[in-house]
Amino acid sequence: MNISVIGLGKLGLCTATCIASKGHKVVGVDSNQAHIQSLENRTCPIAR
Repeated sequence: MNISVIGLGKLGLCTATCIASKGHKVVGVDSNQAHIQSLENRTCPIAR
């Protein structure tokens, strides 16, 4: 199943991770460029 998650803050990132761990393809979108850069650098943007 393909799923989109809009907003990768505290709720969206956890939701996307849980859904992906079940084997679904997840695409996340966020307007906060800092969150996107953190994820590209393989760091958690909400653990600051």
